[in-house]
This record gives sequence, structure tokens and C-alpha cells, in this order.
Amino acid sequence: MTSQSLQETQRLISEAGGVDKLRELSRLSLYFFSRGLLGRNFMARDVHLPLCNFLQSIALQPAFAKQALIELPRSFLKTTICSTDFPLWLAIQESGPYDHWQGQLLRALICQNTVKNAEARVHELRGNVMSSNFIATFPDYVPDTRSHGAKWSDQKASLK
Repeated sequence: MTSQSLQETQRLISEAGGVDKLRELSRLSLYFFSRGLLGRNFMARDVHLPLCNFLQSIALQPAFAKQALIELPRSFLKTTICSTDFPLWLAIQESGPYDHWQGQLLRALICQNTVKNAEARVHELRGNVMSSNFIATFPDYVPDTRSHGAKWSDQKASLK
């Protein structure tokens, strides 16, 4: 962890009112989780907050996902939010309105136009988990990549 990322993490924790509050805010709002915790400062509130709220509504009623369709122009962060941030956000749920996801085996299939692009998404997901903000806020989800049981590569990733 660099001193700059450590300072950013400490600032984020301080602004949120402590690690417990940061954890609570991250679990309640996919938008906050993506923009605040994962540092996606380029997200636009008027575009991405409705997208995050829509995904959260799917999390409340998973059967609705079979009929869901998200259409946004190219470069509007559809894949970033839907394929990397949303599955990670579901994995951290422990209490509150989304607690029915706690302890569930979650699997996310990431499909892209090429294998290399899909691997880049898995790599991005791993980077999110290994970021200083995520480690400081959700250390219990960070796998020990030194153990033989941890499954980390550009083809697959596992949380604790």
C-alpha cells in the first residue's frame, strides 16, 4: 500500500465517520460503494445513480433479473458497474435489506467479445478487492493469496 493510497483511505474513513459507518454506507448503496469506496470519481450522479438503484432493485427481487435489460451508450460504465462492482457489492452484504445474500454462493460469469477482455474484467475485480480502501473496510473478505486454497488468476477470482 503506497503512502498516497493509505492517506486516501484514512481520509475516506474519516469523512464517513469511521470504518463501521463506511462499511454500512457501502452495503446500503451500490452507488456509494462504486464511487466512494472503489474510487470511481468519474461516475455521474444523474446517469449512474439510477443504474445503481436499478441493480439494487434486482438484488431485492432476483427473479426480476431474468427480464432486466440495461442499455446505455458505449463508455457509460455498464460493464464496470454491472459485471465487477455489483457482484462484489452483493458479496459484502451481511445485514439490512440485502441480507438474504449473506452466505450465498455467488457466481458471476463475465462474458466479453474476447477472452482477453473478459480476463481484464476479472483482473479489475481482483484489483478492487486488493485496493487499500476495500482491504481497510472489508478485511474479512480479502483472500489470503498465499494459501493454496485461494483461487486468483485472470480467469477466476474467489473471496473468503
